Amino acid sequence: MNLERCATPCIEQPLSGFWQHLGNLLRRIGDTITRWDQLSEQRRHLREMDDRLLADIGLSKSDVERIAGKNFWDDPLRSGELVDERYRSGDKR
Repeated sequence: MNLERCATPCIEQPLSGFWQHLGNLLRRIGDTITRWDQLSEQRRHLREMDDRLLADIGLSKSDVERIAGKNFWDDPLRSGELVDERYRSGDKR
């Protein structure tokens, strides 16, 4: 029996590429949902802060309404809003 090698590489290993792509897609979806949850919780914490705490971090009630009034999917890192670099990296110098 003589078997010839297929000239089309997608027929030789069609599932590895598909499963890898599907895994990457599911990972990105999971990362997005995790980020939305983080944003929602951060905004909830901001709404719960009293005036003294807000003054300590340099925010007013109107700032909080502007920030916390956004939808959970409005991510400032994706929309290009200016974000203090200390908070972007998680490093609070």
